[in-house]
Amino acid sequence: MDADHELRLTLARCIAAVFGLAEEDVLQANNFAQIDGWDSLRHLQLMAEVEKEFHCSFSVDDIVSVSALDQMVALIRKKAG
Repeated sequence: MDADHELRLTLARCIAAVFGLAEEDVLQANNFAQIDGWDSLRHLQLMAEVEKEFHCSFSVDDIVSVSALDQMVALIRKKAG
């Protein structure tokens, strides 16, 4: 399994935990708006969880610009180096 796939699975687990969903449902969504219960507060909660999980920090611009799993993977790659 490649690193991006592992990262996607870890992110799916984080998202599933925050939203109380199955990981499969998260992985099938094209963007976060397709995830049941998605709203701005949970988006912030998720970003805080992701910061803890990956030991990184996001700017406000980073937080508001991410709207899909692939974008989040790219952002984490950028921040985590």
